[in-house]
Amino acid sequence: MGGVRVNCVRGSGMPETRTIQETGAGMMAFSGSMGDMKLPPLGRPITVSETAATAAFLMSDDASGMTGQVVTVCAGAFID
Repeated sequence: MGGVRVNCVRGSGMPETRTIQETGAGMMAFSGSMGDMKLPPLGRPITVSETAATAAFLMSDDASGMTGQVVTVCAGAFID
């Protein structure tokens, strides 16, 4: 038996998402302008397309040797 891979993409807050735009916690973290928001170590928040590209990679043959992994897309910001 084999051939099943299970991986996870863990993304941090993305200001372009509805969740961040409409929740109190999201608005506190990303207040709407780059000047008011605390930026992660890469100097910018992640995007939906970066998170989607990571998921696409994990589904591709290029990641065929990966299973049981959690891949974090966060621009260096870790929230526990």
